[in-house]
Amino acid sequence: MPKFKYNPGDKIGPYQIQMVERIKKKDDNKPKDVMLGYSWQKKIGADNISKVVSITTSDILEIDKYDYVYDISAKKDNSVRAYLIKNTENSSYYDLIIAANNGIIANKNSDFLFRDFPNLAKVDLRHLYTDETVSLRGLFYKCPKLVSVDISTLKTSKVTSMMSMFRNCTALQNIDL
Repeated sequence: MPKFKYNPGDKIGPYQIQMVERIKKKDDNKPKDVMLGYSWQKKIGADNISKVVSITTSDILEIDKYDYVYDISAKKDNSVRAYLIKNTENSSYYDLIIAANNGIIANKNSDFLFRDFPNLAKVDLRHLYTDETVSLRGLFYKCPKLVSVDISTLKTSKVTSMMSMFRNCTALQNIDL
């Protein structure tokens, strides 16, 4: 499993990645799926996206701990946040943490969720829940520097398409299943 040089909740940018947050209604203990918006790339900008070298998910929200915190929740209530922090090995690059208390539920259609991260090298999705996901097509499409990915916690029993999941991931060496 990849090792990261930061803790869950460290600073990360405004990645409005097409994910879903897990919330509970007051009158009901069943998790509710709430899709996040798709404008995360506009919030952070293509220049910053091109500087992300690692992505991890966290099941703990940190409040006011970091300089670069972005609300990426559909309801704009800070229930899902993205933190962009300087990478410890090279301060010209960033590490991205996507966090929600109790984890993040992926969209039923999670096609191209982490597409076009040209410098992304490591991914750890241990707090991304895919129990209801049916498509992971092109999940890491056009991530040519992706070396290591941990997808061992992804539930894929309902997934019907993983076509091109790692297409153009020419540096990929390690996949934890």
